Order: sequence, then structure tokens, then C-alpha cells
Amino acid sequence: MNLSNIERLEEKINHIVQQMQTLKERNRELEQRNIEFSSMLEDRNRLIQANEAEIDHLKQQMQNSLQFQEQEERIKQKITQMLSKLDQLESMV
Repeated sequence: MNLSNIERLEEKINHIVQQMQTLKERNRELEQRNIEFSSMLEDRNRLIQANEAEIDHLKQQMQNSLQFQEQEERIKQKITQMLSKLDQLESMV
């Protein structure tokens, strides 16, 4: 091998080494971004779970409120019926 070929080979090797270093650095950057995105995804998932729990809680409260309103309406109807019967009894006396 003559000196010219050795120099070209050395240049190619240096170029490849530089490319590998560049790729390693890019890989480190991408790994860091991946870690950041994973953290953001975990935060988003926790927020979604918290929102779903809050929605479930609000649905239960709404269901309880509807049941209470239904019971209140039945009680009012019974009271109205009892007052009507009481009026009938009073009118008989």
C-alpha cells in the first residue's frame, strides 16, 4: 500500500469515526427526548385517571341527587294524599 492509499483510508476511517460520534450524540439526544416524552405521557395518564375518577364521583353524586329528588317527590305525594284524607275526615265531622 502506498502512502496515498493509506492517507485516503485514514481519512475514510476518520470520517466514519466522526459520523459514529455524531450518531451517538444524536442517539443520546433522542433517548433524552424519549425520557421526557415518557414522563409527559405518564403525567397525562395520571391526569386522565384523576379526571375519570372525578367524572365517576360526579355521576354517583348526580345519581344520588336524582334518587333523593324521586324520594322527595314520593313523600310530597304521600303528604298530599294524607292531607286530602284528613280534609275528608274533617269534613265528615
